[in-house]
Formats: sequence, C-alpha cells, structure tokens
Amino acid sequence: IHWEDALNGTVYISIVERFSEIILYDDKGIFFNTTTEMRRVYNRFSTPGTKTCLTLSGGFEAFRTFFPFICTQTDVRSTVDREKFLTIYPSVVIDNQLYLGTGHQATNWKVIRDLKLTHIINISVEHQCVFPDKIKYLHLQLEDMEDVLLKDRFDETIRFMDSAFQNPSNRILVHCNLGISRSTTLILSYLMKTYNATLLEAFKYLRHRRPIVCPNVGFLHQLIDYEFELFSHAYSDPNDPIFH
Repeated sequence: IHWEDALNGTVYISIVERFSEIILYDDKGIFFNTTTEMRRVYNRFSTPGTKTCLTLSGGFEAFRTFFPFICTQTDVRSTVDREKFLTIYPSVVIDNQLYLGTGHQATNWKVIRDLKLTHIINISVEHQCVFPDKIKYLHLQLEDMEDVLLKDRFDETIRFMDSAFQNPSNRILVHCNLGISRSTTLILSYLMKTYNATLLEAFKYLRHRRPIVCPNVGFLHQLIDYEFELFSHAYSDPNDPIFH
C-alpha cells in the first residue's frame, strides 16, 4: 500500500483491522531523514493501541539483495493472489546457515533451491526425505509426544550440523511437521551447546526469529536436563511463562 493511501482514514482502519504487523519501507531506507510524510505515516501507526509498526533496514534494495526470490513485480492484493503467487519460506535462525521450517517446505523444491539448502534434518514420521540424490539428510523418525526421548539424539544432531558447517557454503533446514516443537527442540540444543547459551537465552533468541516455537512439556524438561549437563546448573525454570 502506498504511503499516501495509508493516510486515508478508510485505508488506515482496514490496515489496522487486517494485519498484526505493519512494515514501512522505501527504496534505500532513508525516508526518515528525507520525507516528513513517511514520518507522519510511521507516527500514525505507532500510536499506543495500534499494531506493531516496523521499518525495513536498508529499504527494498537491501531486502531484494538478500531475498530476491521473495520479490515480485506482481501486484498482490487479495488472499487468492497471495496464495497463488507467494511462497512461505522457513524462518532464518542463523543468516545463510540455519533455517527452521515445516515438512511441506522441506518437500518443496522451490524452497530448497531458493535458499540453496544442502542438508536437511527431518525429525518427523509425517514426511519423507524426497530429494536423497540432491540433499544430505539426517532422518529422525520421532513423534511429537512428551515421552519421546529426543534428548538421546541431541549429540548426533549437533555432530551432523557441525560437520555440515565445516563448509561455510552449506545450509541446513531443520523441520518436523509444523516447525513448532520437535525441530525447535533440536535447534535449541544446538544453540545451547554451540554458543554456550542457557535454555532461556537460546529460547528468547529463537522465538525472536520464529514466534511460534513451543517445545512440548516433555521436550522442555529434557532441555532443562541438557542445560544441567552443559553447565552443572539448571538456570532456566520450566514453569517460566515464556515457555508456554
């Protein structure tokens, strides 16, 4: 939506009602210094009680440099057009290295090609490893149940990731079915071990990258146990509301 339209009262109400986040951008990300009108738009959407209003660092040109496959010249306005033209991609955990997503994304060759994925960790019984001749897989056929001992596979998964990342051009997608519980748990264990992070620190970072992450209760307690193994102390509280 063009910024001039956004100042229209009817359009403003429509935006506030339909979207949870609003992103403002120009070509180069310099409109705050040069355009008072864009500042007016930002101020209007940033008033208390409205939605979260963000600005795109570097503008559209920087975004297109990193994600050219997401950009289109098609004017996408309706839900039907959005479903037809737009592909939903995995969440970026570590830039140009590690991604967290769904089973459907892992079986979509366009997603794999666009992100230049080389390795996939499939922790599901719902989805097959469909590109074995082009992708190196680690397949953990485990269900999202609280009594599943996922912790027993942490070391194996971390070794697989460390080996892949010895080549800086390699990129890994970790997925389960929805990218919420099983795959989240594995990535949290990797972040804790690799970056010497507590569970709470790793979780806050990952939730910032993918807000829907939520290990089931059994996996959460296994991560607490893993934290104790790493640091000889459990710093994180499984009853902390942030985990639920």
